[in-house]
Amino acid sequence: MVAPNSIQFWSVSVGDNAAAAVYAGKTLGVKSVALVYFSNPQGESIIPQITPVFKAAGVTTIKYVPLSPTSPDPSPQAALVESSGAQLAYVDVPNGCGNMLKALKSVGFTGKIMGIDPCGAPPVIEAAAGGANGMYIASPFLLQSGTSHDAQLFQAAMKKWAAPGTLIDSISTAGFATVINVQQMLSTISGNPTTSSILAAFKSGTHQNFLSHPYTCNGQAMKGAPAICSDYYLMNQVQNTAITQPNSTDWVTSKGYFPGLSG
Repeated sequence: MVAPNSIQFWSVSVGDNAAAAVYAGKTLGVKSVALVYFSNPQGESIIPQITPVFKAAGVTTIKYVPLSPTSPDPSPQAALVESSGAQLAYVDVPNGCGNMLKALKSVGFTGKIMGIDPCGAPPVIEAAAGGANGMYIASPFLLQSGTSHDAQLFQAAMKKWAAPGTLIDSISTAGFATVINVQQMLSTISGNPTTSSILAAFKSGTHQNFLSHPYTCNGQAMKGAPAICSDYYLMNQVQNTAITQPNSTDWVTSKGYFPGLSG
C-alpha cells in the first residue's frame, strides 16, 4: 500500500473496514461496538486501524473480543458480545464468520451486525443458520448481480469462463475488474509501454473503475497509503440469505476519519 510503483484500485483489507466504521457511527448512529477479531498478528492488526475511525465517527465504547483461529466453538466470545451491551458487533474473523454469526444468534444478541467480505459468502450465510440476517458489509463494488452494464458483462463472463463454484465476492470481482481497468489504461499508451509511461497513465486524472467508483491515483485516497486509488464503498446488507445493496449511489468514504497507516 505504500510502494511507489504500485497501483491498487481498491483497498479490501483496510479501506473497507474504515468505511464500515464510519457508516456505523455516522449513519447507523451506534455508540458502542464489540469488535470480534482473531487473536493472531493479522487479526490484531485491525485494532490500531479501525479503533480511531470508530471513535472519530462518534463511537464511544469499544469492547475487544479476541477469538482463537483454531477455536471450534465461539459461544464464549458471543456471550461476551451479548453481555457487553454493544449496539453493534463487528465480526472480523475471515474463516470463522459462520460459526460466530450462528453463536451470536444462539446467545440472543439483538444488536446490529457488521462483517467483512468473506462473511457474505453463500456457504457462510447458510452455515450461520439465520445469524447473518441483517448483517452489513462494506463493498467497493456495485452489486454484481445487478442490472448495470458492468454487472451484466461480469455475469456473462463469469458464466462463460469461471470455474464451477467460484464465489462472487469482492476478491473475485476485483480480479476481473483489475484486468478490465488495466486493459483500458494500457490501450491509451502509444509506443512501447515503459514503467514510467504506465505509471504516468494511471496517475494522471480520474478514470472509470469497473463496477465501482471512479479512481484517482494521486496518492491522496487513503492517508499513508499512496498506492490506493479509491476509498469509496457501498453498504451491502444480508436480507434472509441474499446479499442486497439498498442504495447504489450512497458511497461511503473514511476520508477525514482514517488517521493513516503507520509503521
